[in-house]
Amino acid sequence: SVITLIDKYAFYNMTSLESINTYGSSNVEENILPTTITTINEYAFANDVVLPNITLPQALNSLGRSAFENDYGLQSVHFTGRNLTTIDERTFYNDYSLVKMTYAKDGSIIGENESVIYIPDTITTINNYAFYNAKSATKLVVPTSVVTMGYAVFGGMTTLQELTIPFIGSHRMATLEAGTTNTTTFGYIFGYN
Repeated sequence: SVITLIDKYAFYNMTSLESINTYGSSNVEENILPTTITTINEYAFANDVVLPNITLPQALNSLGRSAFENDYGLQSVHFTGRNLTTIDERTFYNDYSLVKMTYAKDGSIIGENESVIYIPDTITTINNYAFYNAKSATKLVVPTSVVTMGYAVFGGMTTLQELTIPFIGSHRMATLEAGTTNTTTFGYIFGYN
């Protein structure tokens, strides 16, 4: 039987979870999930406060809301696949220690030797509060593939020193319409209208 799903709340509130050792894994310290996982549902790893890093599987195409919320010790995330297009709402919310995100592309690892959050270039949508309170991050790169960013996606990132983004506001083509919330400002992605 092949595992394709990590269901909601599967590892929720495992406050002592430091490593994940899957059958056949050669390096426990990398916390590599099985390559067959296509879906990680909401809150699957939320509140796992000491988990230091995670390598997401190649087949992953769905990462649920708040999947890694409140993982205070999570420092790095590595995306091995090229199928994920959305970072859902609050996925890395309150991940205070998050400083590094890498992804595989054309046989190499983007950001491998850097302390930078490189959002994978397969991502087109980053939903509300996705990286809210990632307080340790100093550099963040959003690829040109992203066309929509939700409210306060980078709010609370108080140590951010360098930011590369493809547009300002909520959407690449956002315009301010009379009587609507102002989603065209730089402050929108930080939680200010």
